[in-house]
Amino acid sequence: GYLLLAFFPLLALNLLLSLAESFSAANTLLGWVEFVVRILLMLLAIALSYPLLKLAFPAPQGMELNTENAAKLHNLIDELKQEYQQPVIDRVVLRPGFAVSSLKTPRFGLPFLSTNTLIIGISALQCLPPLHFKTLLARHIGLLSGVHSLFNSWLYYLPAMWKQYRDVFKQHPHLLAKPLYIIFMIYTPLFELIAFFARRRGELEGDRYALDVTNDKDMAEIFSQLIITEKFINQKFWPKIHQLARRNKGQPPHLPYTSMVKVLRNGLTKEDMQSWLKQALEATANNNDPAPLLGQRLENIGHDKPASPRPLKETAAEHYLDAVSYT
Repeated sequence: GYLLLAFFPLLALNLLLSLAESFSAANTLLGWVEFVVRILLMLLAIALSYPLLKLAFPAPQGMELNTENAAKLHNLIDELKQEYQQPVIDRVVLRPGFAVSSLKTPRFGLPFLSTNTLIIGISALQCLPPLHFKTLLARHIGLLSGVHSLFNSWLYYLPAMWKQYRDVFKQHPHLLAKPLYIIFMIYTPLFELIAFFARRRGELEGDRYALDVTNDKDMAEIFSQLIITEKFINQKFWPKIHQLARRNKGQPPHLPYTSMVKVLRNGLTKEDMQSWLKQALEATANNNDPAPLLGQRLENIGHDKPASPRPLKETAAEHYLDAVSYT
């Protein structure tokens, strides 16, 4: 991937440096033909390098969380950064969803510098207790740092990097970006296939990073909490909200996020919890999803059985966000 991006700039530079030698050797018709061909190839390489200079990668969208509107949350992030040798986190954004993730966005045409964004799902803040939310942050801040294995961290983020190149070349108006788009359209899924198990290993590595800030018993409970909460939100909460919206001609009778915690506390049954955990334990490997299975994650931390999550008393949103930003 790096060579694909650097090929045309390096070719242009190599041809430029060899022009003087080629010119001095052009004392025959064949020599002059070779000299002209070198110039034409150099100009072509420069032209194909030009789109790289004009690349602008869109930053992950969401509400910016900073020290002014989320001071406690930023204190937590700073604490975790100290734990993992101060990895660079340029932005923290809040957006819909349950996932907590991180993304490296290239700053210019060649992927040697990037902007690191920590992406926090609103539902994760609202539906997880503070310890579990802190653990999710820890695994991604740890992966950004690469303290355990810089190579594994690098491989973990590369597939998303090449997807960004593919998408930005696709949208680039310059005609010369089209060959690069075709190249990355072929290369991106090929790399995803090759790096599939490296990404799965990266997910398991993230769990080991989380063990730096919590114990294995809490981690086993967190695995269960994540599965149960996400299942409830996707299978119980949002279908009900969509049903209410259809009844009210597209407008739900209330803001859904304001009622999410209350519905979760009152609507989650022991039967649902047991059923969802049983399904997760009996699930078979999905070769389209690099996320490890529950059994693999438990084995990775030395457990063979999931732990039942405790009732949700205080949420991460209540603990880490003040009333203004929470609202």
